[in-house]
Amino acid sequence: MKECHPDNLRNKLAQEHEYATKNVLANNQVEEIQDLLDIKRQLMALEEINNMHVITIQEKDERIKQLMGELGGLQG
Repeated sequence: MKECHPDNLRNKLAQEHEYATKNVLANNQVEEIQDLLDIKRQLMALEEINNMHVITIQEKDERIKQLMGELGGLQG
């Protein structure tokens, strides 16, 4: 049962980790894991900015409806 020996298991896990890391880097067209972390951080920042813009647009839409209602009341 060589495959159950702790050293063999450790080596197998290390090889699988290295293989998985290489695949992730290749699939994402980056050279280092840190590049992926940087991309993720940038994406999260962009999502936050986008959410703030959505809220601003919703607030402006609500204000436009309110003003249109007031305008309709003045005309009627």
